Amino acid sequence: MDSTLRPLSTSQLLDRTFFLYRKNFVLFAGVGAIAPTLLVLMQFGFAALGFPPQPGRRAVSSPEIVVVLALLWFICYILVIVIGNAIAVGATVHAVSKAHLDEPVTIVESYKKVLSRFGTVLAIIVLVLIGQSFIGGVGGGIAGVLAAVVIPTLSGGSGGAVAVMVIVVVLAVSIAIFGLLAAFYFYLRFSLSVPAALIEGIGPLLAMKRSFWLAKGSMWRIFLLYFLAWVVAFGLTLAFAIPAQILATFLVLKKSFLLALILQQVGSFVAGVLAGPIAPIAIALVYYDQRVRKEAFDLQLMMRTIDQAAPVQAATAAPPIG
Repeated sequence: MDSTLRPLSTSQLLDRTFFLYRKNFVLFAGVGAIAPTLLVLMQFGFAALGFPPQPGRRAVSSPEIVVVLALLWFICYILVIVIGNAIAVGATVHAVSKAHLDEPVTIVESYKKVLSRFGTVLAIIVLVLIGQSFIGGVGGGIAGVLAAVVIPTLSGGSGGAVAVMVIVVVLAVSIAIFGLLAAFYFYLRFSLSVPAALIEGIGPLLAMKRSFWLAKGSMWRIFLLYFLAWVVAFGLTLAFAIPAQILATFLVLKKSFLLALILQQVGSFVAGVLAGPIAPIAIALVYYDQRVRKEAFDLQLMMRTIDQAAPVQAATAAPPIG
């Protein structure tokens, strides 16, 4: 505990992330496999219904049914991503909360913990997603309205009108980019909500409030950890999913549709299982680090351990009666 609950630099957090990942690979791969597994099952289910249509394969559905299947696929994809990630992230956070303090933990225990608080975790993820979408949508909407209203009135005008049009386009693009950056900032500021909810046993709104406060002053560090996790995930995708996709495309041309689908999903599954736990592990460690820095959490835990050990020692030292 003395070596883990101390203020860590960004590089030390990254080292700790990969140390825990390597040391408990089976644990984290197991708790992180739920989202890729659900996604693979969904893809096979829609493939059995004939969606997506394969080139060179006789259509088994009318265009109307294909449109309906495409809409259902999109809805199911969003649900699988949100629900699967809620379970995987929550289970990973619980596993980190035990492994980081050198306490025993299992895959089943991690799933039980997150399922007992699933409503809270799901609420946090949905609220953050809605907030992100709203902020990004406002920026994009303002930029779109500005461009749609001003540019048509200036088209075909003089050189001055063209200059104003260029300024409007630059302004619209800048507003859209600012909206995306604001949405990303919103996500980073509330990224510690799930660890706060599971480890402290609090509700979604209070957990988001805790995350907003704990993340203050460490936004660049959180961003860097997410960016590095994304780089690793991208590298794993290049190593597994993309070669499988290329080979699957070749098999489709050879009309080996089932084999192509299996190969494609296996590559995506392996990449997802390997890359998925990295960011949640890092964010859970940031949560602990911020509590150590801002709340002296290491001292709180030490005092709690002493208080729990004192009655045991007293009972052991008490002389026998009679």
